[in-house]
Amino acid sequence: MKNIQPFLICNIGILMLTFTAVFSKLIDWPTLVTVNSRSVIAMLCLALFLIYKKQPLMIEKHHIPRAWLTGILLGMHWYTYFKAVELSSIAIGLTALFTFPIITTLIEPYWFKTPLSIQNLISAGICFLGICILLHGAHGDLNVLLGIGMGICSAIVYTLRNLISQPLLAHIPSPQLMFHQTMIASVFFMIILFFSGLSVKTIAFSKENMIYALLLGSLFTGVAHTCFMHGFKYFKASFVSILAAVQPFYGTLLGMLIIKETPSMSTWIGGGITLLAIFYATVYQAKIRAN
Repeated sequence: MKNIQPFLICNIGILMLTFTAVFSKLIDWPTLVTVNSRSVIAMLCLALFLIYKKQPLMIEKHHIPRAWLTGILLGMHWYTYFKAVELSSIAIGLTALFTFPIITTLIEPYWFKTPLSIQNLISAGICFLGICILLHGAHGDLNVLLGIGMGICSAIVYTLRNLISQPLLAHIPSPQLMFHQTMIASVFFMIILFFSGLSVKTIAFSKENMIYALLLGSLFTGVAHTCFMHGFKYFKASFVSILAAVQPFYGTLLGMLIIKETPSMSTWIGGGITLLAIFYATVYQAKIRAN
């Protein structure tokens, strides 16, 4: 019961992160501009929070290379995730992204030199079947296929970011680490935008877009990711990843209610099978923790 508070905080972060897919559809900006505004606003909010709490912005020098590497990985994750939703749908983008708990359970044993279980291999096989059904349901639609591919790439990058972040959290408070990650992601996106040749005139700075961007960058990124990363200090990366498995379900419902997206039958079946794999892994992880 001593870990109930970090468990609840982590789950609040997971619930809030579900809304990011909706914002990727609501904000009428190029993906690069959206994710850059997200990282800049999140960075500023986290800086203000740390200053208010009288906590240092800087971290120890020997942690900087890995912390900044996770910032680049975070930026890559955000871009590929938003692009996946843009190309396909909220349901497909989230389902493809949420292969990351399975990817985590497969990579984590090699990363931390622990045994690989047959149960995780079974989960990975079931998850692969779900993705195959999603691919079949695309009916050759290039955008949907690219969306699924982008979602899986996002899952791989997200897994690496979480695994590298986990040992850092033993020495760096999650708001500080998230500040550095968003700072580097901001610089990363600004460099890409500078060389992209994107004209400011093509960006619609409407009142709605600005409000959505502020909400996305502050509440649903700075606060949400800090709460989510808080869980890695107390639980294994695979366990935290599995807790997040409800996001595709919540995201699909939000997409239906707010964006009026209607998932196809193959999306329901493929997504359901993928979630089944993740929940199977959840039960297995729970048994391990109980023993």
